[in-house]
Amino acid sequence: MKSFILFHIVGSAALLFCFNGCTNKVSTAQPQPELIAFSSVYSAENFQPVHITNANDGSGRLFILDIPGKIMIYKNGQMLKKPFLDLVHYLPEGDMRLVSIAFHPDYRATGVFFVFYTDMLGKIYIERFLASKTYPDTAMTKSGIVVYSAKSNTGGVHHYGGDIHFGKDGYLYAAIGYLDKQGDPLRQAQNMQVPFGKVLRLDINVNKAPYYTIPHDNPFINRPDTLPEIWASGLRNPWRFSFDKETGDFWVGDVGQNKYEEIHFRRFTDPGGVNFGWNCYEGGAGYDLTNCSALSNYVLPVFWYEHNYKTGNSITGGVVYRGISCPALTGCYICADFDSNEAWLIKQNADSFVTYHQKTGIPGSIVGFGEDEHGEVYAASYSGVIYKVMEANENIPSAGEVPKSKKEKIKERKQNQKNNASKEIY
Repeated sequence: MKSFILFHIVGSAALLFCFNGCTNKVSTAQPQPELIAFSSVYSAENFQPVHITNANDGSGRLFILDIPGKIMIYKNGQMLKKPFLDLVHYLPEGDMRLVSIAFHPDYRATGVFFVFYTDMLGKIYIERFLASKTYPDTAMTKSGIVVYSAKSNTGGVHHYGGDIHFGKDGYLYAAIGYLDKQGDPLRQAQNMQVPFGKVLRLDINVNKAPYYTIPHDNPFINRPDTLPEIWASGLRNPWRFSFDKETGDFWVGDVGQNKYEEIHFRRFTDPGGVNFGWNCYEGGAGYDLTNCSALSNYVLPVFWYEHNYKTGNSITGGVVYRGISCPALTGCYICADFDSNEAWLIKQNADSFVTYHQKTGIPGSIVGFGEDEHGEVYAASYSGVIYKVMEANENIPSAGEVPKSKKEKIKERKQNQKNNASKEIY
């Protein structure tokens, strides 16, 4: 089993700690080892995967979303040719972006699942579908019922966010971007009467319109000036959140404006109703403090890094590893930057967090992480590749290329950002 060094973040102090019984102190000047490796399990042309998950139904299947509107099944080591669900021409406008999928906690019995998708006009949808009982690798398109939808009327169509997961409490959570022009000038994320820049929490065990109810313990259920669906506020562009499979703790990556990329954390036992700060704050720094309250009234990220060509420009939130094949990774939250080919492993240590920064061996354009039924972790690259995340060792090929000079890396990142700017995915 591999031992590794991580940085312990407590306020502004950076101290060295190590896991798995390592006893020798290692200087930060020494090269850091690769802790994770990415092994390709599937790739295809004209394939833009953005989300990976499982149905927790004992089938061993992975469900992989192709952003134009297809949900594919990876089963028994191969991708099935026929989509589980094809929504490419589902919207009248014909321009959909399929972002995430969540399976009912009792999917084996109900066959119910939910998808989050957007149009290009500033509207988001959460829709419920049913799988076929006769053909379980096929869903019934005509079974679709829109459970929740909202449209932003700001004139901006940036930063939809759009992740959905069921929490340990059985409720459906949805993270939505602020959906305004750059900088959130109308302060959607701080406006408690709109769902944008928020995390919503819904009880979806309802079979008649509006097909959901408000959980009795939602934090704003008795506030007439606030949407009762809101569980948390103050997010800019929450691109991928997850619940720890073991603890139920909440982790979310929030894409920054121009200073910081952020990771936020809440324990399962923490109360709802928190404000993560955008657009009053970005990271721990003030962004637009007009009519904002004191910093202590906001929940700051547990980890953030500078938004620049050196460290990255777009955080992809990840998952906590709870599998069995990589014991050294147990309890580590794994996330990456979409642009910079870098990743971070973060582990909770009481009230602080231990962080490791890996700069090599990371594939480009990582847009999502997901788990199989056993807690093994997979990653989706927007370039059309699905990877399995492993412990790095001599038997597993790294996804990294031949090492490049610093100048070459910066040039490559700028080109990647230029290429991706024309196909903004979220």
